[in-house]
Amino acid sequence: MSETKQKKIRWRQIAWALMLIVGLLALAALILPTGPRRVPELGRRIRCQDHLHNLDVAIVRYQESHSNTYPTRLSELVGGGVVAHDFVCPGSHSPTGSLTNVDQWTDYIYVADKRGLHEPGTPVLLCIPENHLDKGLNLLDSDHSTGWFSMQSVEHYYADTNLAFVVSDALTIRSKGRYKSRP
Repeated sequence: MSETKQKKIRWRQIAWALMLIVGLLALAALILPTGPRRVPELGRRIRCQDHLHNLDVAIVRYQESHSNTYPTRLSELVGGGVVAHDFVCPGSHSPTGSLTNVDQWTDYIYVADKRGLHEPGTPVLLCIPENHLDKGLNLLDSDHSTGWFSMQSVEHYYADTNLAFVVSDALTIRSKGRYKSRP
């Protein structure tokens, strides 16, 4: 076989290999369109839950020294082992402030009962949905569990309770009017 025919065959093989690689990359891009973008958001959700857990530990410490009641404000947790970054959701880019006025700058909404009590299964702390691309929120329950909830499930679950109004109003205030669930 002549040298020119061998070069043509080799170039055809290289061209076919390149076309195959491009085709496989295009197929992968179609199959996994959101995979690489979802990983950072899932990491932020998990770190947010970790912050809620740290705040829960501080709440339990507070309860142990205050007749098993909840604090009336988050600033009462200062000195209970929490640090400033625990009050900021990793999904936001909010700066931390002074722990003495944590209630003014925290990313978490504390749904406090005025009597310092919480019924079992009621939310204690929740994260602002805009920190998670408005797709949902992390929630700390009075049974000390944390979890991720889509906005539809939150609005459906708490629709018939007074808590829905408390949470809605708190979200509206905290998000400076960007989030409004009530007319």
